[in-house]
Amino acid sequence: MANRQQRGVKTKYFRKKHCVTIYLPVQSIYLLQDVRPNRYSGLPRMFSGCKRTAHFATGLAIFIAFLTVVPEKGAAEEALDMAAIHARQLGRAADSEARQLSIVRERLANTRRLRARGGNAEAILMRLHVKRRDHNETRSKLLDTGKVTAEEKLRRTPRLARWMGGEAVLSQARTNDPRASALSTKGVAFGADYRVNPRLLIGHAMGMAYDRSPLSTDMTYSARMFSETLYGTVFTGNETYLDFAVGAARSRFSGRVDDGTRTPGASGDRVFAMLRASRVFTHDVLSLRGYGEGRFSQMHFNGTADGLRDGATRMTLGLTGETKISTRRGRLTPHAGLEWSLLRKEGTVPGETLPAHRLEESAKITATAGFDWALNPRATLKADYGLTADPRAHTRKQTVKTHFTLRF
Repeated sequence: MANRQQRGVKTKYFRKKHCVTIYLPVQSIYLLQDVRPNRYSGLPRMFSGCKRTAHFATGLAIFIAFLTVVPEKGAAEEALDMAAIHARQLGRAADSEARQLSIVRERLANTRRLRARGGNAEAILMRLHVKRRDHNETRSKLLDTGKVTAEEKLRRTPRLARWMGGEAVLSQARTNDPRASALSTKGVAFGADYRVNPRLLIGHAMGMAYDRSPLSTDMTYSARMFSETLYGTVFTGNETYLDFAVGAARSRFSGRVDDGTRTPGASGDRVFAMLRASRVFTHDVLSLRGYGEGRFSQMHFNGTADGLRDGATRMTLGLTGETKISTRRGRLTPHAGLEWSLLRKEGTVPGETLPAHRLEESAKITATAGFDWALNPRATLKADYGLTADPRAHTRKQTVKTHFTLRF
């Protein structure tokens, strides 16, 4: 935009048989539409002579300016488009990181539940989310292939185990949109871990994510992420543990317009770390679990977004409680929880001329309540209600989830 602001036209004015050449910036041309002799004291007196020549030259200058100069609004719209593209890149990278860490936490939780005293267990934790569109309503089904296997006797359980997990989305609504892919995933991971001793487990996971979705009415945007994560846990049982993870991810982004034009590609390198501690306190039939988690991530961009960076720090503290009730129709487990989280984001985003600094802080309080009803060894019904409030933004969000599981 800076170059556009310096662009102008040259106009000649005549006074007393002398030719004077004046450089007029674009912003100054509109001031000369109604030039009259001695009307504006701030204008040079050279404009007072030869009114017809001055008016003709001014009109010609305005006409040339409209033909050759792009309005400043175009640059602002271009910067806005780049900001939207950069926001999509950040969102996809953050979702992939969150999914990767979520898969690792689920893997460690299953191992602790079955092998709290030693050994290891293999697991398949894949989920397929199928979305169907019926008229104006969207219905979804979740196919969960979760399975964790381990030898019945501890001495026969191997220390090394393989696993895979993640979630893929198959959307029927996307099949009718050429700008979107019917199959997408925020994260699928494959890994293996080793039980060093009864209190220490370490492992490695490889993750990938893919998505192609509309970014505007005439643009589709694709994102591909690959990640590597080293993780581990130190625990004395299922009641007390300390989880840790360190990883890096490589992201590639590309866009395409409906007319076949491809937008310049971009890529990004992201590093992240997670530390989570938890401890259980039991009193009669009531079980309370307190936990704390800290996460850090830093990302640098290349390509069209060269020089942009983004960093995020999140702290979470929470307390959950549950109890078990035996009934004639199965075992009922009511539960409730309260969580507080603080998020701080700092980085640079595309601006009209130069990258702009961005700083965002948010604090959220989340309250949850629900129950797990095990009807029989193969059927389980879950229901959860959540309320999230952001005191700084004065916003609230309510969620209601039901989940029925039938094992075959």
